[in-house]
Amino acid sequence: MRGTTTPFHPVPGLYDRKRVGRRIKNARHDRGQSVEDLARAITAVSGEYMSPNMIKNMEAGRKRIEAALLPVLSYMQQKSFAYYLLDDPSDSRQAGY
Repeated sequence: MRGTTTPFHPVPGLYDRKRVGRRIKNARHDRGQSVEDLARAITAVSGEYMSPNMIKNMEAGRKRIEAALLPVLSYMQQKSFAYYLLDDPSDSRQAGY
C-alpha cells in the first residue's frame, strides 16, 4: 500500500530515556564538565544550538535524545554507543551483535 508507514516500535529495554540521561550525566561528571560546558561543546561540535536547560531535561529523562546526538556525545564523552543504550554496556550481545 503506497503512502503508508509502519509505526516505530522500540525494542523493549534498548532505549530508556532515564537510563540514557543518567549515563550522559555520569559521563559529564566523570569528565568534570558542567551542564553549561557540555551545552557549549555540543553546540560547537554539532553546529546545532544546545542550551543548558536542554541538557538538564535530557539528563532527567524528560527530553528525547535524538539519534544524531549520540555520536556527538560518544565522541565528546569518550564513551561507546553501548554505554548509553544497553543495560550492561560491557555486554554487546544485548544489542544482537
